[in-house]
Amino acid sequence: YVKEILQFKHPLSADEKTLLLKYLSDPLFYYFIHDIRKKVLSDVRDILKEVNIHLKNNENIEVYKDGKINQSSKLSYQKRPYSYAVMTLAIAGFLSLGSLIVLGLSVKYPALQSYLPFSKQNSLAINETSSNSLSSDFQINLTKTTENNRYQQLDTAIDEFLATQNREHLVKAESIAKDIQLFYEDNYGVDLVSYYQNVPEQLITRLSTSRKKMFELINSKPGDGYTKALEETELLSSNLLDVGNIIETYRVKTLKNKLHVILRDYELANALTKEGLKFCSDKKYLFLEAYFSLWQAKALTETGEFNKTEQHFFQTISLAEKLNLVDVIINASSSLAAIYHLNNHNEKALTLSQSLLLKSSVLKKEQIITLMQISGLSAFNLQYYSLSSSCLKEAIRLSEEIKNPAFLARSYTLLSLTLAEKKDFLESESYHLKAIDSANSLNDPVSKLNTLSIITGYYAKAKLIEGNFYEAAKNYEQTLEMMETLGLKNHLQLSQLNEGLAIALKATKENKQSQKYLAIANYYRKLADDGKESTNCLLSFIPRPCY
Repeated sequence: YVKEILQFKHPLSADEKTLLLKYLSDPLFYYFIHDIRKKVLSDVRDILKEVNIHLKNNENIEVYKDGKINQSSKLSYQKRPYSYAVMTLAIAGFLSLGSLIVLGLSVKYPALQSYLPFSKQNSLAINETSSNSLSSDFQINLTKTTENNRYQQLDTAIDEFLATQNREHLVKAESIAKDIQLFYEDNYGVDLVSYYQNVPEQLITRLSTSRKKMFELINSKPGDGYTKALEETELLSSNLLDVGNIIETYRVKTLKNKLHVILRDYELANALTKEGLKFCSDKKYLFLEAYFSLWQAKALTETGEFNKTEQHFFQTISLAEKLNLVDVIINASSSLAAIYHLNNHNEKALTLSQSLLLKSSVLKKEQIITLMQISGLSAFNLQYYSLSSSCLKEAIRLSEEIKNPAFLARSYTLLSLTLAEKKDFLESESYHLKAIDSANSLNDPVSKLNTLSIITGYYAKAKLIEGNFYEAAKNYEQTLEMMETLGLKNHLQLSQLNEGLAIALKATKENKQSQKYLAIANYYRKLADDGKESTNCLLSFIPRPCY
């Protein structure tokens, strides 16, 4: 019957096509199917373990040499219901079959193209092949996994040497390092192993402690504690330098570079990037170069031109693919999707973010949340309101699940913003209050103030849309005060906030004050234009039509 469907002997009705394409066009459906698949596989493993345990423990079971169980033996254990697994596998089968049917029908019946992904007549679908619309030669390659990451294998071998002081682990590390040099033309591994081969025995404990701290900083959860982490990187750099470990001193500097960018200390970030990239170029350390390049590109999203920033991300992704650094590929690709959205390339942003969501097996939950946020905002701009709401609500759910107040505050804020744009002010207000509560639970004072400034700025915009000009003016003033405290110099944001305040004051008949802030807004607007700063119409701090 399936074969006959694929041969078009059983044409689908319009209702059947609509229902089939409804599921195939929902990114959350793909995401949940993958999640359920992992749960089913976990259940199967548990069942097999349970059977093995009972087979070993039950003396009444007779096992023949060929591995078969005597049917007369009594097996006393509870069987799990299989309906869940069967149902899930059936859904997955339906999805695979549906995909083939849709692709086949779209070839035979060109009129069906209007139902397919990215047509304006229907909902938006995930489309892995649509990356051609991004760039003729840009493809995201995540076919390899972290299991094949030679740099992780190298780290493991070095850690085992420091823990046991058994030099056999250094022999293994040397072999991995030579592979890295052979396959990637990267000297990072061989020079690092050479350092550890010659390190004095009395320094091993100190180095072990330093490396543990380094990995603690690398694996720390994003969203909070950046100021403290920056202080810790400073101390760690000094400790590693004291014992002559120059290579890992620069690895810590990649973390310091990241923190400067997150905290918007762009001058310090640029100086450190320049120093780091020169060191990497002189020594031919491609591993470290990938991370310096990543945070250089991220800094450019705030301070550089769009075309230059896009090119930097392409170069970073290309280098990371060569070295199989999956975390860099995902991080850079997510940021690339974000700058597409910031520059009003919403279809590119949605295409890229959803194609990354299809790789959920290698994504951390924080990365999924970020991609859901980008998808939600881009879909809203493209007037796919149901998809936008689903993505942003899923971002909220996952943020609650991982108990990350920074991600939760941002997710609440973005949903509140989209609701205000649709003039659903009551529900928008409820999510705004939740965003404030989440932001206030942040520990890092800089992260908290930064998050609150964004929330307050978008709340001022919502009040301007609503026509509550007194409340809008008050929140614009508060946002400007926060930005001054933080020392932020984003000319475009300052222009928009001052313009919003001028609009609100004019509506309340405070014309003299309004003219003052309008002049300030025009001054910053010129600086923003000179610097070619831009932002998405939706993310502007004043109402802007999105065409």
